Amino acid sequence: MSMEVSIDWSSLLPDLLSEIAIRIHCADDFMAFRGVCTSWRAVATKDKFVPSWPPIVPLLMLPGHENANHEREFYSISQRSTSLRLSLPEAKGKRCIGVRFGWVLTIANSGEITLLNPFSRECMILPRLKRFPKYKGYRTDPFCFFIKQAVLSHNPSNGSDFTLMTIAYGSRFLAFWRPGNPEWTRIPRSTRCTFRHVNYYKGKFYAITAQGAIMAWNDDDQSSLPKFAVGIFSIADESSWIHKQVYLVKSSSGELRVVLRVEDGHEDGSDDYLPIKYYYTTRFKVYHLDIVQHEWKEISSLGGDAVFIGSNAAISISMAEAELSGIQSNCIYFTDDFLEACEPEARMRGKDMGIYNVEDGNVERFHGIEGDSVTSLICPSFWISQGDKD
Repeated sequence: MSMEVSIDWSSLLPDLLSEIAIRIHCADDFMAFRGVCTSWRAVATKDKFVPSWPPIVPLLMLPGHENANHEREFYSISQRSTSLRLSLPEAKGKRCIGVRFGWVLTIANSGEITLLNPFSRECMILPRLKRFPKYKGYRTDPFCFFIKQAVLSHNPSNGSDFTLMTIAYGSRFLAFWRPGNPEWTRIPRSTRCTFRHVNYYKGKFYAITAQGAIMAWNDDDQSSLPKFAVGIFSIADESSWIHKQVYLVKSSSGELRVVLRVEDGHEDGSDDYLPIKYYYTTRFKVYHLDIVQHEWKEISSLGGDAVFIGSNAAISISMAEAELSGIQSNCIYFTDDFLEACEPEARMRGKDMGIYNVEDGNVERFHGIEGDSVTSLICPSFWISQGDKD
C-alpha cells in the first residue's frame, strides 16, 4: 500500500525560492506565489519581479524639441524620470498618435501618413486621405488635426491581418485602412454625429459620440452602416464645464467601460470662457457597459485596475501589474488632450496631467515633467504601450 508523503512547502530553502521567483514573469502568478505563506512572501520581494517583455505599464512619449536632434524621450511614471531615449528622424516635425502595440501613426504637414514602430524601427507608408472632403484645409492647419485618434485591431508586427481605424476631419467621420488597400475607406453614417473615441473590443470596433451613443462595426464588415450597440447618457455642455471627453476602455478582466472626463477653466482670471487660457481636469465618472443587454451602470471602483487615458489611449493594467510596477491601483493616469485650447497663449496647454483616484475623488498633478517637453502644438505627449493584448 502506497503512503502519501506530506511536503512542508514553507520550509523550502530561500535560495531555491528566490530562483523560482525571478523566473515568474506574469504579475498575477508572482502575486499568487507571494501569497502562499510568510516565508515565500519574504523571499519574493517586489524587486525580484522581472516582468515579461514587452513591459505592461505604458510610457509617456514626449514631443521632440524644435531645435533638438532626432531623439525622442520616453518618460516612466513609476520611475518619475526619463527611462528611454530613441533616435527617431522619421517622427521629427510630425504629428504622432499612439495606435496600440507600441506603434505610432505619424502625419506630416505635407499629408504623408506612416505607421512607425519606434522600438523596432519598422515603418509602413500609408495612402493619403486625398479623397476626403476639405482635405487641403485640414492637411495644412496643425490646429485642425485631421486625424484626431486612431487604433489598431491587431499587431502589424505579427502579419498583415490588421485594420487601422481613425476618427478624422473634425471628428465627423470614421475611416479605416487595411494592408493592400490603395485608399482609405470612409464608413457611411446614417446620422450626423461627432465621434469622441474609438477602440477595438472582442472582434469589433466601438465608437462613442459626443451625445453618449455607442456604435459598433464587425472588423470584417466595415462597408456597412454602423450598428447601434447601446445608448448611455448625454454629455451635452453645462455652463460650469468647458470640456468633456469620453473614452472606451477595456478592463483587465475583459469588461467594456466608459470613462467620462470633465475639465473646468476660464480665461485669465475672468468669467469669460473664450478663449480658454486656464483649464484643468476636475473629475471622472466610470460606467460599466453591458453590450448584450444594452445596459450601463456607474461604478465607484476600477476593480483594482489602473487606467491610462489621453488623446490616443485607453489602457488598463491589473491590480497585480500596478502594484508590482509602482503604479496606484483604482486610479486614472491622464494626459492633456484638450486640443481645442491649443492656442499659443493658453497658459495651461499641455500641462493638465495627473492621477485621479476613483474611490476618493482626489487629483494629484504630475511633477517633474515641465516646460516645453509637454506643450507641443503638433505632437502632444501621449501614452505608448508595447504590452497591449489583442
